[in-house]
Amino acid sequence: SYERAVNAVQTRLRSTEALESYFQLGKLRRDHGDFSAAERAYREVLKIGPDRSGAHIMLGVTLRDEERLDEAVHHYSVGLAIHPGIPAAQYNRAQIYSTLAREEEAIHGYRAAVHTEPTFALAQEMLGEALGARGRLAEAESALSRAAVALPQSAAGYYYSLGKLHFTHKQLDRSVQMHQHALALAPGFAYVHNDIGNALSDLTGRSSEVLHHYSEASRLMPSFAEAFSNVGTSLKERGELDAAAAQFARGIALKPTLCEAYKNLGSCHTET
Repeated sequence: SYERAVNAVQTRLRSTEALESYFQLGKLRRDHGDFSAAERAYREVLKIGPDRSGAHIMLGVTLRDEERLDEAVHHYSVGLAIHPGIPAAQYNRAQIYSTLAREEEAIHGYRAAVHTEPTFALAQEMLGEALGARGRLAEAESALSRAAVALPQSAAGYYYSLGKLHFTHKQLDRSVQMHQHALALAPGFAYVHNDIGNALSDLTGRSSEVLHHYSEASRLMPSFAEAFSNVGTSLKERGELDAAAAQFARGIALKPTLCEAYKNLGSCHTET
C-alpha cells in the first residue's frame, strides 16, 4: 500500500514535469517560428492534461499563426470554457471571428474582454469599430469613448476613429466635433486635419476652413499625396487654377497612381 502510494506520487510528479517541459518547448518552438513543432508540443501537453486551458489557448495561438482559423477558434473556445477570465484570449478569439466574418461573435468576444478588464483600451477600440461597422453608432461611440478614458495618451486616435465613423454614416456635424476633439489633444495629427477637411467640404459655406485643414495636413506630412490633391481641389473650387494645378502635380509626384489628381490637373489646364 505504501509502495503504491509512493509510485502514484512519483507518476504524478513525472506527469507534471512532462506537462511543463512540453509547454515550455511549445513556447520555445513558436518563438523561433517553428509552428509545426510548437503544435506537436502543445498536443503532447493535452495528451497528458486535456484540461490544461493554457495549452489549449497556446495551441489556438499557434494554429492562428498557421492560418488554420477554425481549428484555432476551437482550441481558444475550449481553453476559455475551462478558464474564462483571460481577456487577451477573449480578444484574440474575437479577432479571428472578425476575420471569419462572424461579426456578432466578434462583438461578444470584445465585450467579454473589456468586461474582464475594463481598462483594455485596444479591445474597447475594436469593439467600437465592430459596432460601427454594423451601424450601431451609439454603442460604438460609447466603446470608443471608454477607450479614450482607459488610455488617455491615445485618446486623439480614438476621437479620430469616431470622426471617421460618423463621416461614413453621413453624420457630418458629429464627425467634425469628434475630429475637433482629436485636434485639441494632438494639433499636429495630419490625418485628422485631412479628414476634418473632408467632412467640412460636404458642409456648405466653410471653404476657408476646408482649405486651412487640407493645407495643414500637407504641411505636417509632406509625403501625404492625398492631402496635396485635396488642397488642389479646394483651390480649384475657389477659381485659383494655377495654384491648384501645382498642388495636383505635387500629389502626383508623390503618388503616381493618384487618378483623381490627374483628372483634376487636366481640367485645370482646359479651364485656363
